[in-house]
Amino acid sequence: MIGTIILLSGLLFRMIAHRQLGDEYSAVLLTPKKEVTKGLYKYIKHPMYLGNMVLILGASLIHPVFGIMVVAWAFYYSRMVVEDMLLRRKQ
Repeated sequence: MIGTIILLSGLLFRMIAHRQLGDEYSAVLLTPKKEVTKGLYKYIKHPMYLGNMVLILGASLIHPVFGIMVVAWAFYYSRMVVEDMLLRRKQ
């Protein structure tokens, strides 16, 4: 039950962040046109990734496959680092 609540919380958080990102969203890592600083992005630099990581945590509690969680978290962390690098290069 708690895994489902965590999973749904992460999904909701991700959906809100996606909506606030608007036209700036891209599934492919591109140099950002501008840094988004409204909504959740005002308080958290990567709320979509955080939502995904919480979602994966919830899924791992429902069906515990620890290795998948570690690989997924490493993937999202590496994307955050690359996005920050691309944004700094643009400035």
